[in-house]
Amino acid sequence: MLSTKRTELFIGLLAMGVAMLTSSFANNYEAAEIHRYLMMMQFAATCVLLFGVLKAHQQHKDKCMLFWLLTTACLFFGLIFYGISRWQIAVLYMLIIMYNHYVAVTLGPLEAVAVAAPRQTEPTKEQLAKLNGQV
Repeated sequence: MLSTKRTELFIGLLAMGVAMLTSSFANNYEAAEIHRYLMMMQFAATCVLLFGVLKAHQQHKDKCMLFWLLTTACLFFGLIFYGISRWQIAVLYMLIIMYNHYVAVTLGPLEAVAVAAPRQTEPTKEQLAKLNGQV
């Protein structure tokens, strides 16, 4: 199993590869232009993600991942709009994995969030009497 850091690096580079590969599938000039812009955006987002994973301070890592998620969502919708269906599922799967990593970075592991929230109990009659100064 890959570590979280290696998984994020692999998925970021894989999404960049998909963006480069799908830019050659464009049918007309307009689609080729839009795919070229999507590829440039994905390249910038991949560079930001690589910096965020490798060098950024922990408090800034989530912002780098969020930028990558938004840019890759644009790539995903570009693939849907221009009908390049072979790669839509792969990009969507990468988005889901990275979103789960983003949630883990921002909120912490889901198990820790569920355990950390203590239950609120109602005070007993004795506790209420102590608070009112009757005991």
